[in-house]
Amino acid sequence: MLYVREHAAAGHAAPSRASTSPSPPQEPVMPVPTNPTLPTSNPNSLYTTIVNTTPNTLNVVISTPDSTQLLSLSNNGVLGPAGSATDTVTVMSQYYSDNTVNIGLFDPNYSESASVASFFAHQHDETGFRNPVPWADTFNFVDGYYFVGQPSAQPGQLKVTLGRNSTAK
Repeated sequence: MLYVREHAAAGHAAPSRASTSPSPPQEPVMPVPTNPTLPTSNPNSLYTTIVNTTPNTLNVVISTPDSTQLLSLSNNGVLGPAGSATDTVTVMSQYYSDNTVNIGLFDPNYSESASVASFFAHQHDETGFRNPVPWADTFNFVDGYYFVGQPSAQPGQLKVTLGRNSTAK
């Protein structure tokens, strides 16, 4: 059995410290099932969908603060070209406080280390706000990439569309 130690003050699991000892450690522990069924959603889940309207295949890279947990990333983080079966990627995250997900989009034809577009997706904790509506901000883009229109949002769901000028290289 694998045990994950809990942060006593924060009240949530810390995945970085685990023990495989046959008996539970002295600290409070939460048993982790051998085959956890993820993802599961709750009122503090945020599904962020990115739609690619460009002819290029992009890689999606996600980072989150400690209070946000990344549960799933569809298509292994590969955003296929417009019109393909994989031209959308959905990130599912949950949080103990406010939800923040930093999303970077990389075009291997442009650079392996610099994103061509990035933004932050946010949603307030459901316990503090009834049916919180997510939002996106801190949009950055280069090399003819741009975000198409305003992100569409409803509680628990955010959709952002990426385009590229036809005159770009």
